[in-house]
Amino acid sequence: MHLPEGHSSERELIEALRHPKTREAAFRSLVRAWHGPLYGHLRRMLGNHDDAADCLQDSFLKVAQNLDSFRGDSALYSWVHSIANRAALDALRKRQRDRLRWGDMALGSSEVSEQGAAQHHDIEDPNAWNAWHGHDSWDEGEALHAFMEAVNNLPDRQRAVFVLRYFEAMPYAQMAQSMGVTESTLKALHHHAKSKLMAALS
Repeated sequence: MHLPEGHSSERELIEALRHPKTREAAFRSLVRAWHGPLYGHLRRMLGNHDDAADCLQDSFLKVAQNLDSFRGDSALYSWVHSIANRAALDALRKRQRDRLRWGDMALGSSEVSEQGAAQHHDIEDPNAWNAWHGHDSWDEGEALHAFMEAVNNLPDRQRAVFVLRYFEAMPYAQMAQSMGVTESTLKALHHHAKSKLMAALS
């Protein structure tokens, strides 16, 4: 990920973010540089503009509040991205609780089959769209639009798992820790998401 304008290195950016005189300007440059890719990730995770925009605002607020606690164990963008990703997962969990509270069981047991997970063998490359879609039209604008529309129409948890696996190449173990479910459940969700996408795009 490219550095915000006016900063020659990540170390220099971090120092600017922590210095009282330069913190505000450095943070504004960070937001300008990274709001686009972070919004895109949140939009894919949450499926609509309003939730993505709210989550992005909350994420940048958390970044600003916790800058002094950043220890440099990972790249700064990775740290910011992880904050946004946790915010999206929290939003999805809240959405699920709200649905269950009102009797909507769309995210219940019918969405995930543990037996289906056990029978499913996942593709080795999470980005190998063509391996299971069957043609090479990914680069075409019309196919991309149809693909993203189909992703947005997936149930919440299936969309979240597919986005994390396909776009972020996140390991199942890391997803399981973030989402609080078993790896077999995640594999089932990913399998069902891919099946629905193939049906929608066939």
